[in-house]
Formats: sequence, C-alpha cells, structure tokens
Amino acid sequence: MPRPSRRRSHGAGPEHGASAVRVVSVGPKIDDLLSDKKTHWGTQSSIEFCGGTHVANTKEIYKFVLLKEEGTAKGIRRIIAVTGPQAAVEATLKAKSLSSDLDGFKGTPPGADLDRYIGDLRSKVTQDGEVSLLIKTDILKELESLKKGSLKVGKEQTKAFETAAKAEGVRLGDEAAAASGQTFVGVVHAGAGCDDGKILTPAIEAAAKQCPEKAIMLFSNDGGKLALLVVSPKALQGTISAKAWSTKVLDAIGGKGGGKDDKAQGQVPDGSKLDTALEAAKSFP
Repeated sequence: MPRPSRRRSHGAGPEHGASAVRVVSVGPKIDDLLSDKKTHWGTQSSIEFCGGTHVANTKEIYKFVLLKEEGTAKGIRRIIAVTGPQAAVEATLKAKSLSSDLDGFKGTPPGADLDRYIGDLRSKVTQDGEVSLLIKTDILKELESLKKGSLKVGKEQTKAFETAAKAEGVRLGDEAAAASGQTFVGVVHAGAGCDDGKILTPAIEAAAKQCPEKAIMLFSNDGGKLALLVVSPKALQGTISAKAWSTKVLDAIGGKGGGKDDKAQGQVPDGSKLDTALEAAKSFP
C-alpha cells in the first residue's frame, strides 16, 4: 500500500535551499526504511519520488488492468492502466468479447473466409486502446498461429488440387485424342473449394501434352465460380482462334476474359452457368 511521506531530499541542507519532497513506498514504511541503513532502496519494493498520488491506499485501486507499456526515454518505461470498478470491469468485458470472437471462428476451415476473419479481428484488437495488454498479446499470438496453420493447410490443399487437376488433364487429353474433330471441350473436377481459374493451367497443360493436335477448352466450377481456359495449337491458329472461341462462350454466360489466338481464358462468378457455357463451347464456330 502506498505510504506517502515528506522528507528532505538527499544531499540538501538549509545552506543549499533544502526542499521537502514526497516519497511513496508500496510496501515498507518510509520511516522504517530511513532507520534501516542496510536496506537497499528500490531493490525489494517500489519506492519513488512522487508529485502527488490519486489514492491514499492501494485498496482504493480495486482492479488494475494494464493497457499499454512503452519506452519514453533510454532506460525508462511507462505503463498505462485503468483502475477502479467501472473502468477495470469494462476493459475486462471488452477483452472477453474479443476472446469470444476468436473462439467463434477457430473451427473455420482454411481459406478466404478464415483469412478475412483473422484480418478483421487483428485490426479490432490492435486499434482498441481499452483492452488488457496481456489479453491483447495472447489473442494476437493465437491469430498468428491460426494464420500460419491456415497457410500451411492452404498450401497442402493447393498442391492436392493441382495434383488432381493434372490427373484430370491426362484423362481429358486421352478423351480428346480418341474423339473426332479439331476441337474438344471438357470439365475438370479437381475438388470442392479449389481455385477454378488456377487449377485449369496444370489441367490443360497435361491435356495438350496427351493431345497436341487439337484445340482444347476446359471448364471448372468446383470452387463456386465458373472458369474456362482454351489453347489452340500452332497448326490450327489460322482456323481456330482461342480468343474468338473464349469470347463466344464468355458472351453467352456474361463473363469476362482475354487472351490471344493461341491461348485465352475467362470466368464468371456464377458457377451454375456451366451447362450454358458447354453448349456455347460445343457450337463453336
């Protein structure tokens, strides 16, 4: 408990213009410290010069919630905290609310949703200046751990999707080689939740390797969107333009894209338009 006492400053006497200063001790009494010459001031308890206290006794503080700790100068640190029933309880309730938000999305599978939740809560925690620093630190550590776990799982999933897409490409390439005509249209199923646009590249590379003499258009909508990718071999580019083919399909489904005569791509947010896209693709030119 603080025990304020006014004492003359060390080294000062009447001839030096002595002045009284306030010394606050949290623990031993000032008079006891002064009488005990063996006591190492400040090594075993909090003792300091003070311009004035806000409480007469530490029991008036009620609860102490640390909000911030920072450096103000070399070797000097400052702490900012709230005390008292109302402020301390409000800070505690805010911290519990943030912790509840964190618990609420811990079971969310890795992906865009989890990344968004983590980013939103990190901003919320960082910007709130009335939450316990200790709880803030714990929440931020958990968010960082979740982020790393999400990235790890996300990479593993991406690799699995790419592997599946390559296998699909080989299968579709074999079908293309056995089919008649100069064009082939197929659908890639790499797995629910995949990035429809990205998995088409390894798929069409594998398909073109199996059937290099035909123009091939592949679709994917397992991830919720509808993406297409088309390639046309050099021998057919004067007859079948990948860009013209993709443009016809994208116009039919209201999608956007671009490309050149040898390769073109595009997509539309509505994955349910696959049947319309297939119909347009198979009716080319």
